[in-house]
Amino acid sequence: MSVEESLQIRMERVFQATYAAAHNEHYPGFTSTEPYVTRYNVVLRQLRLGKAQGGAPGAVAGSSPSHPRGDLNAQLLLIDAEAWASAVRTARVAGEA
Repeated sequence: MSVEESLQIRMERVFQATYAAAHNEHYPGFTSTEPYVTRYNVVLRQLRLGKAQGGAPGAVAGSSPSHPRGDLNAQLLLIDAEAWASAVRTARVAGEA
């Protein structure tokens, strides 16, 4: 899979997930693998911490490199898209059966 194709798959996943969220619908799930699970959990932990502390939803400005900065919900979406592209790549290598 080329870099361009991987980017296209990720963009399609972001659109698919955003569209589904906007319409309160489901979109295809998959089993995420490392390193995506760990990255997702780090951002999710920060998002929950920010909400527990009464901060703006999704926006946490971390003070150290280990704390993600920016819109955490958007970061979760991008990590999901990367993991989806990885799953597609793996399925192609392994075959559809």
